Amino acid sequence: MSSKLEFKASEFEAVDARLDLSDEPRAKALFLVFRSLGTKPSVGSFDDRKIMQKQVFLIQKFGVPLGFDYGWYLSGPYSPELTRYYYDMASRQSEYESKTAGVRLSQKLLDAVDRFKRILGSDLANVDLLEAMSTVTYLRKPSMVEAKRLKPHVSPAVWKAATQKLQALRVAAD
Repeated sequence: MSSKLEFKASEFEAVDARLDLSDEPRAKALFLVFRSLGTKPSVGSFDDRKIMQKQVFLIQKFGVPLGFDYGWYLSGPYSPELTRYYYDMASRQSEYESKTAGVRLSQKLLDAVDRFKRILGSDLANVDLLEAMSTVTYLRKPSMVEAKRLKPHVSPAVWKAATQKLQALRVAAD
């Protein structure tokens, strides 16, 4: 028998970085979201960490309430609190696996994660595309001139793909 995990972002408080987070409902939910996306929490490279940051930022905008706050940083939206969580997950993979055995996201959250995954498709780990999508979303429809100024390394093709994916997700701010 599996249990469903439904939660609200308001149920969470800041967590001390020295604590084992694996018993916290939000940590379990985040782990399940990563598992559903096919993302293995890894801190081995800057791109791995950036992918997790951008995936969580976008999936929250898509309606999965994980409760992580973001500010602007060099590579776009960044959550220091989320960093503690994925470092904990990367160092305790088997513990998270065992603590989430038999637990699943609620159907509503699972449907949202599945739709997000389906729309992004093979671009789910495209670091440049995720950075472009999260930048546009965070800045709330910047002009393309402003976006290109902030992210000169992102190609026009990636900006176009980011806009299309965001429209499909209906994430872009009004």
